[in-house]
Amino acid sequence: MKGIAVFIIIALTIYTSASIYIYLNISLAAAFSGTLGWIFRIVLLIMFISYPLGKTLHGIGKDSLGLPFSWIGSYWIGVMFYTLLIFGVKDIFLLINHFAGWIPPDYFYTLLASRIYIGVIFGFLFILFIYGTILARNPEFVSYDIAFDNYPADKSPMKMVMVSDVHAGVLIGQKRVEKMVCDINDQQPDIVLIAGDFLDEPVKHLLGMEEILRGINSKHGTYAILGNHEYYYGVEPSIEFLKRSGMKVLLDEGTVIDSSIVLIGLGDLLTADRTGKPVKSLENIINEFPDHLPVVLAEHTPTKVKEIAEKGVDLMLCGHTHGGQIWPASIPAGLANDVLTGIKRINDKMWVIVSNGYGTWGPPIRIGVPPQVVTINFSRS
Repeated sequence: MKGIAVFIIIALTIYTSASIYIYLNISLAAAFSGTLGWIFRIVLLIMFISYPLGKTLHGIGKDSLGLPFSWIGSYWIGVMFYTLLIFGVKDIFLLINHFAGWIPPDYFYTLLASRIYIGVIFGFLFILFIYGTILARNPEFVSYDIAFDNYPADKSPMKMVMVSDVHAGVLIGQKRVEKMVCDINDQQPDIVLIAGDFLDEPVKHLLGMEEILRGINSKHGTYAILGNHEYYYGVEPSIEFLKRSGMKVLLDEGTVIDSSIVLIGLGDLLTADRTGKPVKSLENIINEFPDHLPVVLAEHTPTKVKEIAEKGVDLMLCGHTHGGQIWPASIPAGLANDVLTGIKRINDKMWVIVSNGYGTWGPPIRIGVPPQVVTINFSRS
């Protein structure tokens, strides 16, 4: 609890400081006064308080009242990201220009130039966010063919459909989940994998989704693993929800699918910290199964991939990264993860496939990084 409290305090401090920085940049540049100045301050205050207020209202069961604040606050996070980036670059340039003297300072500080500058920024963000909202609701369908030397010769190829990072809850509600189920079923899968972070709210906000998810059709069933967000909102409630939704949850365990592959699901890297239980070693799980079948590992976070490649895993399936979700956040995200998106061969022993995810987290937009429904076709090489 102490760690969570410290995190909240730090997050609120950063959030408040960033909002004040944005307010100062806009107010100094546009120099709004009188009635227009007060309107500007009130609008900015509403946007500033919307995200924490929406979370608070949802937390006390006032969903209908909290929903508009959650939408406003989520878009405000996107505005903060891009305005901080733009204003930050601007201030660094002005600082350098102050010493270098490239451009006369008076050029930057005319009221007309400043207001045009602010207008262009928010006009650009308005168009960008329309594009980002549309892109976030239209997944791309990607397909990978994985041939194993040890795939049984007497077995037909198997089609798996994987989705990750749906982040279902207040903003990604029943209609989006219904569309996801249709997108999955349209691929006519033999097996379905939900690769973590299905939910983004306490389970009480997902009422009614269980029946929708039970509509997923596959020959060998739907399997799920836990992501970090399932741990945020409770491991046991999350597992029970996924089971009620017709899924088989793999938490540090595996199963043989149609005598063709071994599918293993690991708990997210936060397992030990959040549950107080030790994570079962991957080697021990693999040793429980026949050594002549391909081993497919589902792990929400694509980390320690080189280490895992040496443990007898043939294919690793992940999510978590969102592909970066909004450019240029994809640049540091790529540095923080062993594999950001797509497919990669590791140590010439193991394939890793990382999905961009189906939903969004934070701002309900995607910039340059579409959501995905991933199909993997297993066969014998």
